[in-house]
Amino acid sequence: MLIGRSGGWLGMAVLVAGLSTGEALADAKEHLTGHGGLAQPLQRVIRVERARGPVFVMIPVAYVFGLVDNPNGTYCSPSIRAVNSSNAPIEELVFGIDFKTRAGLEAGSAIVRFDNIKIGRQDTQYFYQLSVSDCRGLEGRVSVVRCTYTSGEECVEDVKVVEHGTIPLRPKSP
Repeated sequence: MLIGRSGGWLGMAVLVAGLSTGEALADAKEHLTGHGGLAQPLQRVIRVERARGPVFVMIPVAYVFGLVDNPNGTYCSPSIRAVNSSNAPIEELVFGIDFKTRAGLEAGSAIVRFDNIKIGRQDTQYFYQLSVSDCRGLEGRVSVVRCTYTSGEECVEDVKVVEHGTIPLRPKSP
């Protein structure tokens, strides 16, 4: 008799759970499809933009290479780093940097491409040879060419340059 009662309660619980699941699925289908039964993106349905964090670009360190008695002299070589602080993996990040001295003289330029930067990860490109013999007193102007998340969304507006480090960076004026 005890088994019969517990089996009855169990059966009732399964029946209620099954009905609730069916109603929830029907309700979700109604909300996730628009007029004509076409699927809509979840963000549009719930009317909330997905919050994204910044993608930082910086030069934390730069090296001077070459020998003083070498006819070619020495040159500055910055290490260019991209840090993905957003909540989405980056498929591709491409940007250019124009380097100048404090006196406004051109010191070189670089075009940099990063790909597949996971959430919370960083990547560094090394050994760009600038036309100056010392890394002190330089600054870089950055222009973002392309930034795409793996979802296909653009992330150009999410790229932030860091004005601190061995060579401070600033956004290039249009």
